[in-house]
Amino acid sequence: MKNIMQRLSYFLIGAIAMMILTGCLDSTEPEHAYKKNIDSQSINCYENDEEGNPITIEELETSSYNSIVYMTFEEAVLRSNSGVIAEFISVAHITDDYVEFEFHVNDVIYGNVPEQTILLREAVGIAHIEEIEYSYSLGENVYTAGQKYILVMQRHDSLFYDYPIYVLSSNIIIPLDDIENSAMYGREIASFSSIDFIDASSIIQLIKDIRTSNTVDTFGDEDNARYTDSDAIAEIAYESDIVLEVLIESLFVEGHHNGNTYISKIINVLKGGQINTNEDDRVFVVLMKGSVEIGQSYIVILNRVGEHSLVYTQSSMRSVISPDDAYSINELNQALEIHLQSETDISLDENMSDLG
Repeated sequence: MKNIMQRLSYFLIGAIAMMILTGCLDSTEPEHAYKKNIDSQSINCYENDEEGNPITIEELETSSYNSIVYMTFEEAVLRSNSGVIAEFISVAHITDDYVEFEFHVNDVIYGNVPEQTILLREAVGIAHIEEIEYSYSLGENVYTAGQKYILVMQRHDSLFYDYPIYVLSSNIIIPLDDIENSAMYGREIASFSSIDFIDASSIIQLIKDIRTSNTVDTFGDEDNARYTDSDAIAEIAYESDIVLEVLIESLFVEGHHNGNTYISKIINVLKGGQINTNEDDRVFVVLMKGSVEIGQSYIVILNRVGEHSLVYTQSSMRSVISPDDAYSINELNQALEIHLQSETDISLDENMSDLG
């Protein structure tokens, strides 16, 4: 059983790493609509299914089950970060994990969408909404070439993508010239909203009105972490979750894009407190291709994928530091000293407040 569970754990970790590298899971965003059911806690508890039956490796390896966070239409618009009117061009890429649809952007309703052409990515498989016990298919081409659509999306910028990735929020599909056939979660949008979808202009205005409401916190104007492209080690170290000195032992997953996952041994924890490791005291770090060599040690500045996850991702362009890079190490040491002093001051203030 121990050997089976170890294989399960490694498969699940590999799946999480591949989702990060393919854009189906983005660790820098808050809870969003496309989140694989293979989550960080599954690494520790994926022994039985919901009925108590053992889950086999074969069942997991053939599973393309996606757990979707349920949102109403209004919530989906609020929690997205970009909305456009765009004309469908073609299916650009098809893989076993995802499909990318190419659109020409005609008008930006909200958000940061500077590109004239965007790729809309969708996971392949079955989606399930637990709150309403409803499932539907993902990855099917439901678009018509030359037709315009209102797209409510989440934009993802990452070190590991060659281009920005856009993902539909709650699978909302609104044909501009066929509003009455608008869909959400794979079925008519009226099932998830009391709004009458009658004409395009009123829907566009409604979306703008929703974006300016204060009923739910919005993520729409929040860019991904601004330190991703920063040259300032102090800023990167402060904003990132973890700083480790590691030995890169082996390649675990080779990514489709600009990132690989490596099995690494922790030499020293410089920031981050308790680090989740596997039974061999190893972690899995997702780093840009060409940034490390097997058998060498590095200081890596990382972000967590989840509270219990064993996978950690490179946080910025300058987040991999060679031991020979004395200048960057000096910058980092100064930044960590400031961070430690700041943490100490906060702790003292809290203690004084408790005494008061």
